[in-house]
Amino acid sequence: MKKIILCAILMLFVTTGYLQNISDIDQGKINTADVNQASTIDMHYNFSDVYQRGENDADVDQIGENSSIVGQRGQANWAQVNQNGGDGLSGYGHAKIQESAVYQQGKNNLASVYQVGEGNDSFVDQLNNNGVGPKLGNKAEIIQEGLNNKSTLYQENDKNWANTTQNGKRNKSLTTQKSYDLTESIHPTPSYLQGNWVIQNGEANYSNVYQNGDNQGSIITQSADSPSAHSSSDRGQIIGSSICELWTNEAYVTQNGALALSTIDQRDCEMVGANNYAEVNQTNTVSSLRANKSVVFENRSTVIQKGANTAIVNQVKGIQ
Repeated sequence: MKKIILCAILMLFVTTGYLQNISDIDQGKINTADVNQASTIDMHYNFSDVYQRGENDADVDQIGENSSIVGQRGQANWAQVNQNGGDGLSGYGHAKIQESAVYQQGKNNLASVYQVGEGNDSFVDQLNNNGVGPKLGNKAEIIQEGLNNKSTLYQENDKNWANTTQNGKRNKSLTTQKSYDLTESIHPTPSYLQGNWVIQNGEANYSNVYQNGDNQGSIITQSADSPSAHSSSDRGQIIGSSICELWTNEAYVTQNGALALSTIDQRDCEMVGANNYAEVNQTNTVSSLRANKSVVFENRSTVIQKGANTAIVNQVKGIQ
């Protein structure tokens, strides 16, 4: 389905040129799609593609030069996209199209995307195995304001929760969460098995979170107020095969098992450029609960850094 939609987009872009508004809606069964688009300057366009099967709701509002895709299959999925920018009027630099893509399959998934500025890109891909019954789906929220911020969320199975907020320029966030519903949900975010919060402010922050299991939490807060000076030992992220991007603060979290919690807070220092690097790897093969069902985090890591620091944490708890 994704390949068909993307090919259709390319065909529309080539054949229509600079048409101001383009909307393509394909629905089956009982779906609701609401698309509102306004192009504020000549030669700038809006593009929206909504594909729904089942009983789902989609709401798309775009002002400026934006592109959005919503693909939903199943029941009771809800997607909302609000984009304002891409027309050079936001104050964040030269006009550049903003892009949003939301794919949801299964039942009871919620996705909300709000982007203001220029050149912000977001991607949400949610898949759950709800099957029969009122099980909880996945929930994702992305809010981006500024210039050239990138955010990608992948959530598999059900009961995953993610919230990404990025303000500033050239921040990038990657989140991958997989839950298996093998234990009772006792996550600090009620009813969810996995939770991830990412807030990045300033310029050139990078975060990458991977969680695989149940009842895990990750919180990342990064503030780089100015671009990195990047010393000779700078760590660059290779994107694709040839593009090298340099980041000011970098945070990596990998958690497997159950009941792991990671908190990272990295920021600029008044006297020293940020250049912080944090890496947390935690594995817990056995979860444990108190008698009153309160959470006992088997692995716990807290990293707070100011200015050109490196922290690497590796923790493993095996079967006892």
